[in-house]
Amino acid sequence: MIKQVFGALLRAVIVVFIIVIPSASVSAGASHAQLFTFTFALLAGSIVFVEYLVETPAVLEFRFASPYNRLRIMGAAVLALVLALSLSSQVLIGEGILPSIATLAERAMTNWNSPATLMVNAFGFEDAGFYNLVFRIASFLFFIGLFFAIVFGAYVWLGAWPLSKQGFNLWPNMPSFTARAGQKASTKILQVAILSVALALTLPYILPAAVKYGRNSIGLNFEDSRLLLYWVLLFWALTPAMALFRAISLLKLAFLAENIRKFE
Repeated sequence: MIKQVFGALLRAVIVVFIIVIPSASVSAGASHAQLFTFTFALLAGSIVFVEYLVETPAVLEFRFASPYNRLRIMGAAVLALVLALSLSSQVLIGEGILPSIATLAERAMTNWNSPATLMVNAFGFEDAGFYNLVFRIASFLFFIGLFFAIVFGAYVWLGAWPLSKQGFNLWPNMPSFTARAGQKASTKILQVAILSVALALTLPYILPAAVKYGRNSIGLNFEDSRLLLYWVLLFWALTPAMALFRAISLLKLAFLAENIRKFE
């Protein structure tokens, strides 16, 4: 029990630090913004603590199928740190490995209606220099998310995940999963996987439209509020990557479930 409490607390602290530290470097001096971020971090940390403390989680998926959640947290941490450092100290400008990769990502996103182009245009920046900087950052973030998804996909499909020595139980790892009477589990999992793929492909294009609507109707100013810009860019880069992670996992589950039925 003590080990479980310590593990849950450690994971909650990691989540809090991932949320607070990068955003604090962007919102230095903005006390109200920092208070909001800290409150959100405590809420997220509390949810993680409870989900890992109880015997069967209510929301968290694949808790007993590591390293799914570890890789998700790692990807989120890398995206948050790169974004915060890029906005505060411009680490993607100049010479070095990161600026070189960012240049390649920027070129790949230029001269077509790419997700990065739509996202940065939605912000409505008047400063051309700042526009170019954010476009470079957005392009780099998009490719980081894609890179993590490819690495995760290779790990899942080339390895034995989610099978282990203890086996794999669907229900504790997918607490929200439900199937209609008479419906095969593999069919239902495949449907959810296809939906996750659709979300991963469409969210990078849907979110810029939502941002543009917020800027025109509410009057959001992304050029003056670096913290708001930080959270919007992080959400835009993170949610499609996480949807792709989930789709890859569910496709593997559907594949295993269907093949197990064939050998029964």
